[in-house]
Amino acid sequence: MILVLFFSSSTMFLFTTEKVKAESSTVVYVNPPIVAANPVENFTININVANVKNLYTYQFKLSWEPSLLDLTSVTEGPFLNAEGTYMTSFTSHIYNTPDPFGVSGYVYVACTLLAEPATAAASGNGTLATVEFQANKVGNTSLHLYDTQLINSLIVEMSHGTEDGHSTTISEFPSFLLLPLLMTTTLLAVIVYRRKHSM
Repeated sequence: MILVLFFSSSTMFLFTTEKVKAESSTVVYVNPPIVAANPVENFTININVANVKNLYTYQFKLSWEPSLLDLTSVTEGPFLNAEGTYMTSFTSHIYNTPDPFGVSGYVYVACTLLAEPATAAASGNGTLATVEFQANKVGNTSLHLYDTQLINSLIVEMSHGTEDGHSTTISEFPSFLLLPLLMTTTLLAVIVYRRKHSM
């Protein structure tokens, strides 16, 4: 048995769940899986779900290297609320700085349909949440999904896989080098093309 807690500004949800086997292809994943940004540049990723059936509640945590990135916002995706058709309770807790246990560089997200019928549960593929980061300095970090849970309308947890993402912050390429680089690349392409067609 697994106890699942969901918090919002005014409500605490407590579910007792039993885990059951779901579609083997059900997965929660970071999209796009690889992101490149310059320092002080913002970028967004989606936390998506694929091949899920009868989803009523979800939660996840996403972690990163806090010296490289700051999370600036988390917004609910359109999948569970069916593009605003159904009412949901969506909450997120961002820890760019240490939480009460001294851990930083992660976000906790939870969402559930709120007083909606079982028929409102979502099936298929879609976006659970959109996350925006600001890149702080040059470096690489994984965007790691963990403590993920998918719960159906019968309050039964569904098994699933996860796929992480990766962020790379690179030094901004000097603009005065772009034209020479483009000319050199074009020249090399022309040379390779002519050699192939002269044989």
